[in-house]
Amino acid sequence: MATSQNTPEKRILDILEGLRRNGRFVPKGSIEWHRVGFQIDGLINFNPSQGWLMRGLWHSLMGNTQDIHNSIRNVYRLTRSIPVLLDVIGIYASHGMPSAVTQVYAYAANPDHGDIQHALPYAVATGSLKQTAEYLDKAEEKGIDLAGFEGLIGKIRTAAGILNTHGITDEKLARHLDLAGEVIRKAQRFQGLPDLHVPTQDPAGFLIEYVVDCEPAEIFAFNQSLSEKERATGITGSHAYHVVFTAAGTPLGIRKS
Repeated sequence: MATSQNTPEKRILDILEGLRRNGRFVPKGSIEWHRVGFQIDGLINFNPSQGWLMRGLWHSLMGNTQDIHNSIRNVYRLTRSIPVLLDVIGIYASHGMPSAVTQVYAYAANPDHGDIQHALPYAVATGSLKQTAEYLDKAEEKGIDLAGFEGLIGKIRTAAGILNTHGITDEKLARHLDLAGEVIRKAQRFQGLPDLHVPTQDPAGFLIEYVVDCEPAEIFAFNQSLSEKERATGITGSHAYHVVFTAAGTPLGIRKS
């Protein structure tokens, strides 16, 4: 979330980021929690769109999904600024709710009026692989510089082709990732951006990996819970793709979430 230096927004953001450093939801009711809430109230009066954005982030620290929705609705009412919408996507991505922002991503990443360069890191987290592949073609036609993203772009194009082969929509993929979000929220944790793994030779499927900063023994429970939700909803990756949790430091979990 980008803000100017030494502004009310920056000072509030520094407090909020400090509160979520351990990667887990913040207990409601502390003095610091109330103090930053009062500061956000003042910001809403001074700069409503940024104030409501901060209010959404504030609620996200406690995992209050309905309050996040209520705050972000006010953001939508006040602005369609691309940087603000990218921040909205970041809030929902950290809570594993891709379906809530697939349309926001579609607007913010559109090369005709958006910012595909800054939206691209959220392509996998929002399940928007096929949409992004189309935007990448458009960005190429427009000569938009996406240097530094070559590896991710290649994987997105390949994964989008696999989804097309299996007749799987971005919407279905997003609903699948919603299930992973439910698992991580139940554990009172924030969700990091997932990694996309695509075989380099003759890829027939791909893997979406969420790395969790926890003990390897805990990961079994995360994956078991996800499997139960997949069976209950009938949303599975089949041969096209799989969604997994891994612990940081394990063979696939090469970085912390």
